[in-house]
Amino acid sequence: MNKPKIAILIDWYLPGTKAGGPVRSIYSLVNLLKNDFNFYIITTNKDLRSKQEYTNIKPNELFTEDGINYFYFDAKFLTSNNMFNLLNQISPNLIYLNSFWSFNFSVNIIKLRRNIFKKTPILLAPRGMLSKGAMSLKSFKKNVFINLSRILGWHKNIIFHATNEQEKNDILLRFKTEKVKIAPNVNVAVPLLITKIKESNRLNLFFLSRISPVKNLHFALQILQSIPSSYNINYDIFGNIEDENYWSECLKIINQLPKNITVTYKGELQFNEVQNTICNYHFLFLPTLNENFGHSIVESLLSGCPVIISNQTPWNDCEQNHAGFALSLDDKQAFIDKIIICIELTQQQYDATSKLAINYITNKTNLTENINTYKNLFMSSHTTDLSTFNNDWYKPGGTLLKRAMWYIVSKFYFKSSFPFYGFKRFLLRLFGAKIGKGFIIKPHVSIKYPWKLVVGDDVWIGENVWIDNLALVTIKSNACISQGAMLLCGNHNYKRSTFDLMVGTITIDEGAWVGAQTVICPGVRMGSHSLLTVGSIATTSLEEFWIYQGNPAQKLKKRVIKS
Repeated sequence: MNKPKIAILIDWYLPGTKAGGPVRSIYSLVNLLKNDFNFYIITTNKDLRSKQEYTNIKPNELFTEDGINYFYFDAKFLTSNNMFNLLNQISPNLIYLNSFWSFNFSVNIIKLRRNIFKKTPILLAPRGMLSKGAMSLKSFKKNVFINLSRILGWHKNIIFHATNEQEKNDILLRFKTEKVKIAPNVNVAVPLLITKIKESNRLNLFFLSRISPVKNLHFALQILQSIPSSYNINYDIFGNIEDENYWSECLKIINQLPKNITVTYKGELQFNEVQNTICNYHFLFLPTLNENFGHSIVESLLSGCPVIISNQTPWNDCEQNHAGFALSLDDKQAFIDKIIICIELTQQQYDATSKLAINYITNKTNLTENINTYKNLFMSSHTTDLSTFNNDWYKPGGTLLKRAMWYIVSKFYFKSSFPFYGFKRFLLRLFGAKIGKGFIIKPHVSIKYPWKLVVGDDVWIGENVWIDNLALVTIKSNACISQGAMLLCGNHNYKRSTFDLMVGTITIDEGAWVGAQTVICPGVRMGSHSLLTVGSIATTSLEEFWIYQGNPAQKLKKRVIKS
């Protein structure tokens, strides 16, 4: 069985790690589900805000590694045409976008999808970019784009992927009529509990995230300025410096901190370094403006590190589960008070809290359940959407006037009780059918397009036969089509959300007999003197001189004809 193909578009990916959470999410997702889906990760060959290309990856060609397909664009090759050609080459069952604002990996795909990807469903994960906190940054430009999208219908019929109820509400606030489905992010980290020395009046905190305004590092530093001098805090910062100007502002605060507060920038951590590093700290201190998931929060809790975070994450119940604190950004004093509580914990109290942090996150994140949620998400993105049906490629033949005239003639002379065979043969030939001699056609027969019909000599067609000849139907000499039979040249691709039209020719060879109330499906050929018994359905071709019966029709016995 072929696995469904999913094209994942993301601006930055491994070996780069500066983009943070989205990279971790996709890495975890594809490794957990690669046995069920055929993933194609389409990305760039540089890390976020880096000028250095990856040295161990050849750009601009598809390759497979460990069961996952990759394509890394370099800057020159990343054009609309090349992106669209790549997607057409892959022919995915689903396009999964992992940004709302990226031009090359989201916006341009959305804008042009009706012309190029109209048959491929699109799943869009905004990755927290539509949250209140994220929208407050450069809000004017963002709102202009969203309003323009509403007017032009760019995001119409797009399925949005939210990772929690709050993100779903953020999406619906801006796109009220679009579909939003929830599937929590997944993380492949495992519980890791080690005993950490907790000294009196001393606390080791860490920050693990991108250094940008939305992560609110300056707020954390301002809080530390207000900690009484009798308490000693070590605050280590891990993450890429995404915004140099913002980091300069943070450095100014760091240089003004009192002597009892030590802040050190430790650089970036690779995925495989995170848990073994952070498990040595007491608490994560991350007062973020928004996290739609927060991999650093999850990994901290799994490493036995309780958290001091804002209430702008999915983990607001951590305090009631004794795994940390989720506080309002409007209440700085609350942050100060909770940090002092953490400083004053005894070794016994801290050890208990550390264990509760692991219990909380393992109960909260059911990996098996989340994997099944993603399977359902990816498969349900393929639901039938008849609004996207398009059969412009199909050419019925004849002019519009000719088809209109046939509709009228058919209604009065073929679908009616009109009895005269000769006149009906004349009309069929007049409209382009090729009709042999001795052709008998009973009343109440429906023929879609006579110019797609070829009939041999001495053919019989009984009452209420329906010839739905979207493609050519050939009925050779001495064949009999009994009453109520249906010859169906058209079908739909149930595997595509667009329910694409499919057509196939039908051929009834010499002396074949299509029994009453039977169905002949597209592409079927009835061999010479084959027989399809009453009520049977032929989905595949029938061999000559064999009798077929059932649904689907199966060989019953040889047809023996006596003189």
